[in-house]
Amino acid sequence: MDIDIELVPKPTSSNYDKGAFFESIIKKVLETQRYKITKNINFTGHEIDLLCKHLDRTDEVAYVECKDRINLASKDLTHFNFNVNDKKVNFGYFIYTRNFQHQVAGLIEEWGNKYSNLYFFAAPKVYELLVDSKYIKKLDVDPAIISKMKIALTYFGNFYIIIKGKGFVPEYFSVLDCHELKEINQSSVIDKLRKYIDEISQLKYEREDQIQDDHGIINDIIVEVQESESWYDFKPASSKHFVGRENIRQEFLDSFGKVIDNNTRNRLFYLNGNSGWGKSSFINELKGRCRNKYYKNKYFIFPVDSRAIESNYFVAKTFYSAIEKAAKEKFIPKQFINVSFTSSFDILSSKSVQELFSWLKSNKRLIIIVFDQFEDVFRKGDIFKPFYKFLLDVNDQQQNLIIGFSWKSETNIPIDHSAYSLWQQAKEFATEYRLTGFDYSESKAIVQQLEKGINKKLEADMINHIIFNSQGFPWLVKKLCVHVYNQYRTGISIEKIYEQDFNVKALFNADLNGISTLEIKALKLIAKRASENNFFDITEVDEKISENTIRELVNKRLLIKSGSKYNRLVGKLIFFIDLNESSKHHKHTRILYQRIHILYFEKHPRPLEVF
Repeated sequence: MDIDIELVPKPTSSNYDKGAFFESIIKKVLETQRYKITKNINFTGHEIDLLCKHLDRTDEVAYVECKDRINLASKDLTHFNFNVNDKKVNFGYFIYTRNFQHQVAGLIEEWGNKYSNLYFFAAPKVYELLVDSKYIKKLDVDPAIISKMKIALTYFGNFYIIIKGKGFVPEYFSVLDCHELKEINQSSVIDKLRKYIDEISQLKYEREDQIQDDHGIINDIIVEVQESESWYDFKPASSKHFVGRENIRQEFLDSFGKVIDNNTRNRLFYLNGNSGWGKSSFINELKGRCRNKYYKNKYFIFPVDSRAIESNYFVAKTFYSAIEKAAKEKFIPKQFINVSFTSSFDILSSKSVQELFSWLKSNKRLIIIVFDQFEDVFRKGDIFKPFYKFLLDVNDQQQNLIIGFSWKSETNIPIDHSAYSLWQQAKEFATEYRLTGFDYSESKAIVQQLEKGINKKLEADMINHIIFNSQGFPWLVKKLCVHVYNQYRTGISIEKIYEQDFNVKALFNADLNGISTLEIKALKLIAKRASENNFFDITEVDEKISENTIRELVNKRLLIKSGSKYNRLVGKLIFFIDLNESSKHHKHTRILYQRIHILYFEKHPRPLEVF
């Protein structure tokens, strides 16, 4: 049975007070062992949480370090070791509210008998200390039917939280008082626990005598990234219709091989690139490539559309769906379909998951899960925390599991967003891969798909005209090629299409059919301002045009921001404009797209990514 300790000090507490909350609890526990304790001692170059002197063994001195954090780093232990042994005290106790993870646990084991005066207590041992000191009463439970037990030490009481479930991930919890061992039914207490403890925030509370087999509270639907059925399909390209990106594709495959051979610590990546630069298509290409004869028994890629996320269960359900599909496709044994998780926040710690990892390593196989359109996660409330815990655990455990993200570089997470700091920390562990614009040969490969589709070779001038006007945007060269293809199928000759400059007005009108009146109004405002050399400025977002409208236009490929540099002319927007209207201001220019520049001013303290 998995155990951890959850601390809930008063919400008005400062960071110092929150640390002191745990120290005060441990102080009471150690005082029952006849220690006289002084808190927060500072020496030169040292800071000790608790200095303990035994009342009977007067020469015995111990240092105690109290840690309550989602994850620890090796430096936390080495710093503690230095403090204890530099001062040559008798004992050092490192007390942690969770279980020691892979790296830290390995270091503790490595030290072994080398430092016989050091003791490291994780949550199960802390539980024993709390019981032995009579701070709480022991709760006898059957570990076979409980997924996880949390001991919540809060400013409004101490509680056992029992997490259970019938499926692959627990769906409900019950609460007992830590002193009377009586079940808690007061909604005020349950609501507070849900508010402060993320792991149960979306679980269903039920009394023990009300538990049912299926509550149906997991509403997330796992949707794999779509694939095109033909080259002229505007869905993300399947591997069959994918072109270009050979160098970065090989970088990915090489990195997968390093994980198999245990030659790298990298287990996380994010794919960065502007809207429309083919991130989803590239993920499909990797997926298809890993299903060929050479790779199919080495790598299994499961790409998921993050826009389907509804709850904190999404990460756990995605991982389960990846395992389920890998088993159905005989990449792993079918027995692993029965895998279960400790909780939706603690996905990797269960025995069945560890058995899967052991099998993957011994058989030199790798599972890769990619969350596409990941920027949408930050628009759906405080839902990033399960991702954050999952990423830290994947990075720490160093198993044959890679997690990736597809990320629009235009997207900005406001600095006051609850996930901002967590995402910045997670990115530190991840390898960044950046997609850039298409070069001439890559753009020409899409034109060749057009030639094959119409069974006709195009003149060099027309090919160059398509590529030039696409300006390196993969989606744009495809859009023009598909537009030419559709016109040709209606009976218009290639020569006529070229003479009419691709009949871009029809293309523009087709795009307008799919947007709202508000979005059309926004496009016209931006176009008019550009033609008057009074460019639409980023500072006017939400003042003249709402951020949501801008975002929708970006998603529909009618607005694109490319590039950003600091404190100078940096941004560009490319959008379709009506040639009849634009010709009033551009009498001598035949263009498909009008380029708009956005000015960034000195008042911006850092590079700003928008839309």
